[in-house]
Amino acid sequence: ALRYYFAVNVALLTGYLSWRILELAGFKELTTKAVKTLEKVKGGKARPKNGGFHITISQVNMALAVLIVFLVVFAPIVLFPNPKTAPAIATASQARFAPTDAWCSSLSWLKENTPDPFGNPDFYYHLETSRKYRSLSALMSSFPNPTGDPDFYYQLEESYKYPESAYGVLAWWDYGYWITRIAHRIPNANPSQDTRAVTSVASFFTAQDERSANEITQELGSAYIVIDYETAISKFWAIVLWAGKEQNEFIDIY
Repeated sequence: ALRYYFAVNVALLTGYLSWRILELAGFKELTTKAVKTLEKVKGGKARPKNGGFHITISQVNMALAVLIVFLVVFAPIVLFPNPKTAPAIATASQARFAPTDAWCSSLSWLKENTPDPFGNPDFYYHLETSRKYRSLSALMSSFPNPTGDPDFYYQLEESYKYPESAYGVLAWWDYGYWITRIAHRIPNANPSQDTRAVTSVASFFTAQDERSANEITQELGSAYIVIDYETAISKFWAIVLWAGKEQNEFIDIY
C-alpha cells in the first residue's frame, strides 16, 4: 500500500523538476513574450511580420529542455526496466474478471440452443417496478421460519414466483453474472444471492456419488451444468471450503 503513496510524491516531484528545467531554458520568457505580442496585435500597436521563420537561441534551449525532460523521466524506464513492473504491465493489459472467449462461446451456445426459462426471450429485458418482491436473504432476515419447512420462504407473497418453465444453470457462483448477462439464463448461484445456494453448488461439485449429485440438482432445479478447468483446479479449494469438507478428502497433501 505504501507504493501508492510513494507514487504520488514521485509524480509531483517529477512535474516540479520538469517545470524548473523548462523555466531555466526560457520557457517562461517565451510564453510571456507571446502574450505581450498578442496584446500588441490586438491593440493595433504592432503587426505580425509576413513570411520568414527565425530560430532563436531561446527556441533551441526550449527544444533541448524538452529532450532533457524526456530523457530524465522516460530513459531510465526504457534502459533499466524494473523486473517487478512486468507483472503489473501484464495485469494492466488484461481485462480483469472478464469472461474468456471459451466462456463467451459456451454461454452464447447455451442461449441459442436451450429453451427460454420464461417462455419469452424478451422477458430478459423486463424491468420489475412493483417493488413487491424481496430477495431470499432479505426474507430470511425479516421473517423467522416457525416450522422449519424449507419451502416456507418461497410461499410468502414477497417471494417471486417462477413459472413452471423456469430452470437453473448450475455453475460455481463466480460465473453467475456471466450466465445471466451472456446466456440470458438463471444461474443457481451468483455473488450476491443467499449463500445457501452456494453451499448446495459446492456440495454438488464435491459429491462422491451420482445419487447425491442428482438430489442436489433436483433440489436446485438445475437443467444444465457448466464447468471449466478453474473450477476443478485453482478454485477447487474454495469449493471444498464452502462444502464444509477437507481438501485431503480429494487430493493428497504433503
